[in-house]
Amino acid sequence: MLVRWMELGFPYLAVGSRKRWKLNQFPSLTRRSKILGIAAASVAFLLIYANSWRLHAEIPPTYRAWHEEELVLPQNDPALPYPQGRTGKYVRVANHVSKLGWGNVMQEMILNAHMALKSGRTFVFYNYTWDSDARRDYVRYSNNYTPSRIPISAFAKGPIAGRPFPPQHRAPPAVSWEFFDEVCEQPARIDIDPQAAEVSSMSAASLVDYYVSMVQGVESRCVEFVSHVGKEVFDYTLFGDGSRLLDIWDELVSSPILTEWMWSDLVVSVVEDNYALIHPMAQRGWSQREPLPGSLALHIRHGDYARHCQYLLKHRAPFHGYNQYERYPDRFFPPPGGQYDEDVVAFYDLHCVPEIPYMVKRVMEVRRDHARWTGRTLDRIYILTNANREWLYELKAALRTRAGWHSIVSSRDLTLTAEQKFVAQAADMMIATRAEVFLGNGWSSLTANSNLLRAAAHRRPNTTRFW
Repeated sequence: MLVRWMELGFPYLAVGSRKRWKLNQFPSLTRRSKILGIAAASVAFLLIYANSWRLHAEIPPTYRAWHEEELVLPQNDPALPYPQGRTGKYVRVANHVSKLGWGNVMQEMILNAHMALKSGRTFVFYNYTWDSDARRDYVRYSNNYTPSRIPISAFAKGPIAGRPFPPQHRAPPAVSWEFFDEVCEQPARIDIDPQAAEVSSMSAASLVDYYVSMVQGVESRCVEFVSHVGKEVFDYTLFGDGSRLLDIWDELVSSPILTEWMWSDLVVSVVEDNYALIHPMAQRGWSQREPLPGSLALHIRHGDYARHCQYLLKHRAPFHGYNQYERYPDRFFPPPGGQYDEDVVAFYDLHCVPEIPYMVKRVMEVRRDHARWTGRTLDRIYILTNANREWLYELKAALRTRAGWHSIVSSRDLTLTAEQKFVAQAADMMIATRAEVFLGNGWSSLTANSNLLRAAAHRRPNTTRFW
């Protein structure tokens, strides 16, 4: 507390300070003035203390325990024989995405890990990163503090985070960033530019094979991807283009990176701790892939997303590439016309940031379709969202006026610990993957990743819908 007071510019309030407040230091003041002065100083002290407590309360967790567990994974042992240890072959993606949401990080990490697996080298997993500077444990983002780095093991525990592959793949488990530094003092570097002419129009499957051939052509045990232009191996233009991305769909949904995907114990705990709200029939210990019967998951982006929708409108962007999968029943494409044409604006308003009346109408359509196709009734709603509570109250009330629901619960209703708070989006995705029907945002990477996991879990395509 002493340090925090001094940082705030009030060293005279510090405990143990040699500068004391004494009434006889102000001989010209009346007794009443002295009392008022002491009262004012007391109020100032309390305000400073309260502000200091508030700042302290906002500081996020560091997830050190998860990081330390990663460091002692058995595969992080230099003495292991080939194909592990000091003689193993590794590939690290140093130019991975950072300072973006979990959906953006996850979609890229899946392709990076899949590419490493196909190359025959061990994948080097990495953190979900906002700030790579090891001197800072947290950063301020959108008026809140967020951890600078969260270990991947706080999100997932499948092969992408160091768990063993199924025996038939005969692939060593992924290793930590620090282990790579220990056994790869001088890695061979592959400097890439995904927007260079020779690769900018390649499909996802062709691009993966192209990078695999580059890795396999390197004699060095250790390969590291870098980019002199500051770009990722698989950049955002690829994920936004279904004509390029979807040719890897079948390959990816059968890859052990997805078929063996498991959420971390921390993510699972978010769902299990809140089962009473989400789905009272569910029980602790159920498989994290067990469907939640009768559940309809809705993904609703709010907050800054309205501004992002304006960006999408400006560029006439279609749905996220994965969300353009041809077997999905909802195939929405922007109508012809310019950025300011009424029909074009209406399309983006309707499907990107819809209003409550349309949402209620759409939910009822999806509910009727599912009953007609399967004979089953959707009777519980879970809303994945960053919307404010007041707006959600209006949405819930509107939904209840149109149908009877056993429960309508949102992300905002969950009780979370400090550690759970920063992986809550992953918990939302776990619920979306397990929902009987998922109604998502076509432009969202979080929706797209949830749909990819639903496909890997063999959910029927007609149970994936869009606004």
